Amino acid sequence: MFITNGLEHFASKRQIQAFKCDAIAYSVEHQSNISQAIGNIHLKAVEHNGSLSLSYYSAFENDVREYAVFSGNNTDLDVGALTYHFDMTTKEFKFVEMSPFAQYLSQELNIERFEVDQVFEQDIQILDMDLARHFLVIKFMPSNHIWACDILGGQ
Repeated sequence: MFITNGLEHFASKRQIQAFKCDAIAYSVEHQSNISQAIGNIHLKAVEHNGSLSLSYYSAFENDVREYAVFSGNNTDLDVGALTYHFDMTTKEFKFVEMSPFAQYLSQELNIERFEVDQVFEQDIQILDMDLARHFLVIKFMPSNHIWACDILGGQ
């Protein structure tokens, strides 16, 4: 009950703040079901007064660094579900041809293709948070992709 009340208080203030998340990307051989780490995906999010910036970066085996940057505004908050609704815009991106990183982001953000100034809706739900340990777990919806993140700046 205390955790839920704390999360609801945090959510009602509409302050996600800033956080960074890191994930290992894997390649899966379909014939043998063997997975192999191929690099990392980084997400940095900054929220300020209802505006959100999402910056994704790849660090794969090759020397190519891919990225995508999105910004948007909070248009609704479901306090009971701890879910923020954003109207987002694609600001800039760089992908290699046939990019697995672009495919991943397409699934996570529910976007069919990437275009500068493209507008889309995104819901982000807070699943768990520990302010003392600067830790946050979020879920992108409707993709259900989950990120465990470090809250930046400390409280």
